[in-house]
Amino acid sequence: MKKSIFITVLFFLFIHYSFSQPYHPFPDSSARWSEHGRTMAPSTGGHVNIFGQGWTYSLGNDTIINSVHYSLVGKQPTFFYQLNDNILVAADNYSINEPGQIFGAIREDSFKKVWFRNFNINPTSLPFCAQLESLPSDTEILLYDFDLQIGDSIPWAQPNANFNYKVVTSIDSIFFIDGTFRKGYRLNSGPGGEYWIEGMGSTLGLFGAYMNPSNFVQNLYNCSLSCFWLNEQNVFNISQPISEIECDSTLYYISAAPEDSESVVNSAFIYYSHSEKKIYFSFENKKYENDELILYNRIGQEVFKKKITGNFFNISISTFVTGIYFYNIEDEYSEPLKGKFFID
Repeated sequence: MKKSIFITVLFFLFIHYSFSQPYHPFPDSSARWSEHGRTMAPSTGGHVNIFGQGWTYSLGNDTIINSVHYSLVGKQPTFFYQLNDNILVAADNYSINEPGQIFGAIREDSFKKVWFRNFNINPTSLPFCAQLESLPSDTEILLYDFDLQIGDSIPWAQPNANFNYKVVTSIDSIFFIDGTFRKGYRLNSGPGGEYWIEGMGSTLGLFGAYMNPSNFVQNLYNCSLSCFWLNEQNVFNISQPISEIECDSTLYYISAAPEDSESVVNSAFIYYSHSEKKIYFSFENKKYENDELILYNRIGQEVFKKKITGNFFNISISTFVTGIYFYNIEDEYSEPLKGKFFID
């Protein structure tokens, strides 16, 4: 009987903690959303071009519009790459100068609703995922409502192929890197799902309310938030587990190709054999011997770990699903070896 009462008390304490935690308001300064996306463009002869890009949204100075207080929002690119038939043909990385090009303003009202006003400045330069050019110019639109309940529908948001509107299916506590818990609203948004997290926005990105869920097929976009920064601290990380730098830039050290490909990074020779579905590593002077090589998938889950015992070894990736992966080798005396590769 006492055990039953104890379990019941723990249950209600958990419920109380989950739903009585302090509200985290939407930021009005010192916030940055790092995001990334890919799109496919089939071309003649059965060839496929894949374009990827990264960008950030950052809050700038405050401003007054029609007697209402807003925070300005800027944007800027962080990286670009192009794969033709999975061969890397172009890539670039850009420096970050906050807040970038100002293109709108954002605010949260006293009812936990977040509003955005689109200035419609040079819409062709906006990231392809956001589709902000379709939003009305100089008109306030609703981005988020952080006072939703389970079962509430979101009629102003972008519907998906399976549902007329996004619907809240559950409410959870989301753990942030800074040790805080925030309320997250899980939505019925496609295979991968989507969360709206108080004080941040959507896991699809700042403008996730008006984006389709990630479902990478031909002619559709696959876009996502990478990291969320608050007061210059990376507090939420969704897809780049290697380092904070990876939140804002990318380097394709290895790319899958019809023919075998290779790369040299930090004096380590890395060879990808498409025909064998293997990656070969070669190091100078036992540089990383006794260190651990770890592979992560795009959502930060560890999928492989191996202790390095020599100068040369290989990894079979025949069972890995298509997508982007990260490799990481930490060493006490040498520069860490980090990078990405794409499996087609």
